[in-house]
Amino acid sequence: KNALKYQNTDLLGKILEDLYRENEQSARTQLAAKEFEELMLLIEDVVDNYINNESEYQQFILQIKKNLNAINEIAGGKIKLYQYPPEFYISNKDTIIKQLRI
Repeated sequence: KNALKYQNTDLLGKILEDLYRENEQSARTQLAAKEFEELMLLIEDVVDNYINNESEYQQFILQIKKNLNAINEIAGGKIKLYQYPPEFYISNKDTIIKQLRI
């Protein structure tokens, strides 16, 4: 009787732990998506300011890369969309923003 009581408690604890992990991952995924949307809007707004100046453009590329790394870390490295080079997002910004429906 006691053995079954402990097994049920352990099972309930595991279920609750799994639910907590799923909720935490869902929150992280949502946060990453929000951060990515903001990054894409930033790219859309300012990329034209940097294209004609090579050094500023390279700085912009580095900043995008840092932001993408942070977003990818938030998402736990599981979402491929956050893993492309910055130039991919710049050259496809219109399509990505349209798909995100921002």
